Amino acid sequence: MILSISNKLDLRYDKFEYLQNYDNLYYSVNAISSSVDAYLSLIKKDLSILRELVQEISEHLDSKDLEKIYLKTDSILNSKDYDEIKNSLLDCKLPPKNNNYDEEAVILKESIKGVLDDLKALCTYTDIEEMKKDLLATKSDTLEVLDIILKLQTIFKEVKEKEQLYDFNDISHLAIKLVLEHPDVREEIKNSFQEILIDEYQDTSDTQEMFISQISNNNVYMVGDIKQSIYRFRNANPYIFKEKYDSYNQDPTKGRKIDLNKNFRSRFEVLDNINLLFSYIMDDEIGGADYKKEHKMVFGNTTYINEGKTEQNYNMVLKTYEAGDDFKNIVKEAFIIGNDIKNKIDNHYQIFDKDEKILKDASYNDFAILLDVKKNFDLYKQIFEYLDIPLTLYRDEDLTASTDLNIIRNLLKLVLLVHDDTYDTEFKYVYTSIARSFLFNIDDAYIFDTFKDNSFRSSDIVKKALTLKDKIDILPLETIFYDILNEYNYEEKVLLTTNIMEKEKRIEYLANLVRDLSSKDYNIYDFVYYLDQVIEDGYSIKYKINQDTCNSVKIMSIHASKGLEFPICYFANLENKFNQMALREKISYDNELGILLPVVTSEVIPTIRTKLYKTKIKKEDISEKIRLFYVALTRCKEEIIIVAKEDEETSLTTDIVPNLVREKYTSFSSIIKSINSILNPYIEKCVDVDYTKDYLLSIQSKKLDVSNADTLQITERHFICDTKQEKNFSKNTIHLLTSDEEKELEFGTKVHIILEQLDFKNPNLDHLNISSYIKKKIEKFLDQNLIKNNLNSKIIKEYEFMDTTNDIDSHGIIDLLIENDEEVIIIDYKLNNILDDAYKKQLLGYKDMIKKKTAKPIKTYLYSIIQEEFKEIKDSD
Repeated sequence: MILSISNKLDLRYDKFEYLQNYDNLYYSVNAISSSVDAYLSLIKKDLSILRELVQEISEHLDSKDLEKIYLKTDSILNSKDYDEIKNSLLDCKLPPKNNNYDEEAVILKESIKGVLDDLKALCTYTDIEEMKKDLLATKSDTLEVLDIILKLQTIFKEVKEKEQLYDFNDISHLAIKLVLEHPDVREEIKNSFQEILIDEYQDTSDTQEMFISQISNNNVYMVGDIKQSIYRFRNANPYIFKEKYDSYNQDPTKGRKIDLNKNFRSRFEVLDNINLLFSYIMDDEIGGADYKKEHKMVFGNTTYINEGKTEQNYNMVLKTYEAGDDFKNIVKEAFIIGNDIKNKIDNHYQIFDKDEKILKDASYNDFAILLDVKKNFDLYKQIFEYLDIPLTLYRDEDLTASTDLNIIRNLLKLVLLVHDDTYDTEFKYVYTSIARSFLFNIDDAYIFDTFKDNSFRSSDIVKKALTLKDKIDILPLETIFYDILNEYNYEEKVLLTTNIMEKEKRIEYLANLVRDLSSKDYNIYDFVYYLDQVIEDGYSIKYKINQDTCNSVKIMSIHASKGLEFPICYFANLENKFNQMALREKISYDNELGILLPVVTSEVIPTIRTKLYKTKIKKEDISEKIRLFYVALTRCKEEIIIVAKEDEETSLTTDIVPNLVREKYTSFSSIIKSINSILNPYIEKCVDVDYTKDYLLSIQSKKLDVSNADTLQITERHFICDTKQEKNFSKNTIHLLTSDEEKELEFGTKVHIILEQLDFKNPNLDHLNISSYIKKKIEKFLDQNLIKNNLNSKIIKEYEFMDTTNDIDSHGIIDLLIENDEEVIIIDYKLNNILDDAYKKQLLGYKDMIKKKTAKPIKTYLYSIIQEEFKEIKDSD
């Protein structure tokens, strides 16, 4: 907590002076009174909104119903001070709606209730004196925190100066210090530039602005668009741009404002659609730009009208579907998008090439999918592989999280340990890691025997290391690194594994890192130590892994799309909740409000400054999300396609969406919902979405057509790995499968599919093309008491779930879920061994997920297809 606050304070140039003067800035009588005044203004603002809503609802209710509303709100609206407001809220319960309420009245009543709830949340303090008392109660704890930060800062500053180590903040602050303390230097720099040009000015930070203000001489040319300010997490302050934009607008002597609203990227329809949306959801207060008045885009590329004219409808499409659970919604959206792309390709959808000024058939390269988060990229990849659509993933990967890095690190360590003639516990660890890996694929029993009889010294693993022994002290890092990889045939053996392109990309990145460190005189010992520190200290080495093909659909995050453009853009996963971690923090820091600590008694009580901060930060977060949505849609050149679940509720929007509604946006879906009445003309309902779970088996089920090929003698090796998840509840099979194991796996999969598709109440096995052995196994399963006794219960097959708890994504598929009046039963099919601890762990993981959805008792069972028996798994197992 203290480090987090200190890091935020590091952004201030005046950090030391600020901390030393903190007491006076925040705990003086004037400072306390100022905070109380700001808080009372917040309450008055809500009262003003309440008054407007009551006035609006009066136009929709008869006198009798309106009198009931007045009876509950008059005393609040006529209150003269905080005490009266608080007391009036104590007994304020709105009358129930009745048949006389029209649709607008219902919506307005809910809005009034929302404002009253907000007021009650603000008026939790006994009186104004308690507000002041609470603020002062945090003083001793705050000053203690400040003392620790100052001591830490002093020590850290001394160490950095001694070691001559500086971070980016230090460099920026040193530059400011130079020009502030040395007028001659400042004037020389100021007079050396005729013009200072700043691009992307909306993303300027306070530190950057401070430096520019010192060296400028009425000669700064700033280019930016506040509607595209989406980097607050990088300390961008869009209000620097906004302050200049507004002041130049009001007083041209301060500076000249030139609006560049003409857009040459997109078709008229795209711009018209974007203008329509943002005229309703972005204004000066929320979003930072009065879109309707000053920021509407103007169509500028007339070649679309001339050379690019077609009979196609380029208006936005809002594809809606009937919602299921969250995971199924994601799958449905992927299939909706995939099938739409295939349909456009098959029907020769026309795309305009602006450079060549010609129309052409759409190719996969013309489509992009933009999502707010990256967690579903792998799922899209899997589904698009099933649909035979090439897909490029644009994302950063963490090298330190890969198995590859650990294998290479252990390989380097092993060579060094052999060089040093050290065969200790660490040697055994790295030897075992390499022996188990794809480089040698040696089973554990054999590895154990080699250590037992000391035969590991004559193994190929050690022999190869011995051939490199004499090179360690002679060759530079880059050369020895490649020699080690070549000696162990690393890159050649990678070709025999899965995800080859990803592994090759990681090797390429690591090789570049080695080359860079080699140029800095690192040797192999230094490099291994560096890798150890990075991994053990939990650092990340990020690199891009764009699995690109020449002609492929692109999928990327909205942030990654900034600066790019695509003819057809799909927008999905709109239900994903905005990150509101800052609102849940009990301790925070704000440049204006200072360090925000709660009052701790028998409970933790937020002060008025914390509530002011959360109100402020929530509005800023929502404003940035609206701008992010704008960035997303403006990537599109020819057609916007939004995919969202159906919403039966209709919002009646005739003007800008009220602040009260926008301040409660929690997802892009809630933004769409707030303007769905104006989007009705663009809705295309997707009935009976053509999606299937067969994509889960797409890797195993796709076969090459080799009927006309020459006979080729090969030894097959199959790797069965789960799709990478943050957390899943499936047992991983990483070892090489024997031919017998492969046959068993195929048998188990076949039985599994039959059980998924079979009607348990009316099973008809005769029409299935299956062996008598499989038929017997199915009949035996159906004859089990646990199944027979629950045929009239609710039966769900292949129940998929996705859950996010503490930022950990969990995903699983339950083979059979039975719900009767007394309990819920989870059944998982296994081929044979139902005593495996991994299976027990898997089933208990399923149980934990289902507990979140029902209060009924839950029982879990494993069923062995071969042994034809159930085994109940209990928490104590």
